[in-house]
Order: sequence, then structure tokens, then C-alpha cells
Amino acid sequence: MASSSTQLLEWLDKYTFPVEGKFQDKNYAQKIASFFLDQLLQNGTTTALVLTTVYPQSVDALFEEAELRNMRIIKCFSQSKI
Repeated sequence: MASSSTQLLEWLDKYTFPVEGKFQDKNYAQKIASFFLDQLLQNGTTTALVLTTVYPQSVDALFEEAELRNMRIIKCFSQSKI
């Protein structure tokens, strides 16, 4: 958890970046995309704007899984690398 005494970059290095790094593995990305999209559908959502990772294979996995479900996904990502 973030706290007022923790600097943002330290927190990102400890929590966010290690998890995001897992999305380099397309199999992992597909598993998470499948779960995420199933949850959207279970809650009646068929179209979503999704902030993706910087890893192209994870974006491909998301779109492939969405296509299997006839869902519309709008991707939003940063061109800059961390």
C-alpha cells in the first residue's frame, strides 16, 4: 500500500512495475485478459476503453480474447517506454 512517507517512484518500482512486467509473457497476458473480459461480460459490459501495458504481446492477447467474445475494445497506451 502507498503511504505518505513512500516516494512515488519507489512505490512503482516495488509494486506496479514488477506486476506489469509479467505481461511480457503472452500466455500470462492471455490468462489475465480472459479473466478481465469474462468479468466485464458478467457485469453486462460489452465495450471498454482499456489502458494497456507497453508490451505489444499483451495488447495482442487482449484483442484476441475480446474478438473471441465479440467485444469492442478501445486501446489507450503510451508511446513512451519506462
